[in-house]
Amino acid sequence: MKQINKKTWDLDLKILFFILLITWSNYVFSGSVMICDNPNSVMPNLSSNTIYPNPSFYCPTAFSIGIFESNSEPFNSNGASIGLGMDAKGRNAGTLSFYGSNIAVKAQIDMENHQIKNLANGVAIRDAVNLGQLNTAKADAISTSNTYTDVAKADAISTSNAYTDVAKADAISTSNAYTNAAKAEAITTSNAYTDVAKADAITQGRAYTDVAKAEAITTSNAHTDVAKADAITQGRAYTDVAKAEAITTSNAYTDVAKADAISTSNAYTDVAKAEAITTSNAYTDVAKAEAITTSNAHTDVAKADAITQGRAYTDVAKEDAISTSKAYTDVAKADAITQGRAYTDVAKADAISTSNTYTDTVKTDVIQTSVEASNAYTNQVKAEMISTINNVRDRSINANSTDMINSAQLNLINQNLADFFGAGAIYNTTTQNFRGPIFQVNGENYYNVSDALKALDSRIDGVSKQVTHLQDQLEEGLAMSAAMAGLFQPYHVGKFNVSVAGGGYGRQGAVAVGSGFRFSQNIAIKAGLASILGRGKASYNVGMNFEW
Repeated sequence: MKQINKKTWDLDLKILFFILLITWSNYVFSGSVMICDNPNSVMPNLSSNTIYPNPSFYCPTAFSIGIFESNSEPFNSNGASIGLGMDAKGRNAGTLSFYGSNIAVKAQIDMENHQIKNLANGVAIRDAVNLGQLNTAKADAISTSNTYTDVAKADAISTSNAYTDVAKADAISTSNAYTNAAKAEAITTSNAYTDVAKADAITQGRAYTDVAKAEAITTSNAHTDVAKADAITQGRAYTDVAKAEAITTSNAYTDVAKADAISTSNAYTDVAKAEAITTSNAYTDVAKAEAITTSNAHTDVAKADAITQGRAYTDVAKEDAISTSKAYTDVAKADAITQGRAYTDVAKADAISTSNTYTDTVKTDVIQTSVEASNAYTNQVKAEMISTINNVRDRSINANSTDMINSAQLNLINQNLADFFGAGAIYNTTTQNFRGPIFQVNGENYYNVSDALKALDSRIDGVSKQVTHLQDQLEEGLAMSAAMAGLFQPYHVGKFNVSVAGGGYGRQGAVAVGSGFRFSQNIAIKAGLASILGRGKASYNVGMNFEW
């Protein structure tokens, strides 16, 4: 009896549970209707536009069933569709519509701007992606952009510094070589001209003296010979007369006359000889003095002219070297600064523009579309659908697109971004992670574009200050070189000399003081010191000259 009662009780419980299940099902699906559009239904007279309470009974083999939760619209479809909401009108085959008046086309899901929540990370090429994956891609893109900007900045600074150093070294080398060549050429030309003038003056002086001496000797000898012959002739004639007269008169008178004639002849000869010697010596002295004076005057003129020409040539060469060096340095400096700034500005603007444009595009066309659609979809149908959407077709991406993209499209975008940035940027299509490039500025690594650009600006300011300081140093060096070039070397044997000179270049002026001593016609030494007034900077030189 107890056993019968137990079985009866179990049966009663099962019946009660079945009744409750039916009641719950009717409550859950209250307001839910289904229609079928199938001529193979068990009741062929059913209308395709009529709502029936139990279409699964009337259409057991239906292939066109629509379910509308709390929907007041009729349903007509060539394939199964689902609509949720009072205004859902998903009437086309293979569509799903949520709370909206839009009519989804074939094989589409219309989210009506609702979120899809708790969407798992897309793995396959056509899987949907969630906001976390997009944020990771965004962060990797920003990091890649920052690294690329740092590399471009470091390359611009390195190029600018290298170009400035080369221009500086070339300008200094060219200026020094040109100045040294001009100086050596001026000294060589001046010395050669002086040596030629000196040798010519000595040769002409000696030749003139030799001619004057020979002429004086010849004239004196001829005059003496004539006077001697005349005296002899006259003496002999007078003697012969006196002799005849003496013979006629007396030997005594002849002796007296002879002695007188000899005495007179000797006296006359001595006077003539002395006069000839005096005249010859006086003429020779005058000729010698005139030759020396002429030679000295010519030498002085040649010396002054050589010095003037040497200084003029040196001044012209100096000014030309200074002008050329200054112009070349200014052009090189301006060109280096212009190229450095232009390259940096272009790299900076291009990196910022590319980064901003790409970020805005991804944010607008991908994040706002895919993430919002995915979140809305997940929020509404999380109980009915799986956590990952598979086999999403490739969709076009534009400013007005609201379509979902797949992982393959995202991977392609991120891979193109990594290839565009370069500099070690890598995108892993399996883990969807970026390994961004690293921007280096002045030995420091930067992962933020703003910080990298600030460091780049600071570095450029430092380079500009170095160039300005280099220009000041170059002007000071050229000014001191110009002052040094104005110092004189000693010209007279056994004499010291002290000279003072001034020089300038650009905004700088310098004063030089020098001294020297000439040991002989072939050996001389000198030293000089130049300084920038009020700056405490000085340059010096020491030189020794050998001539042969």
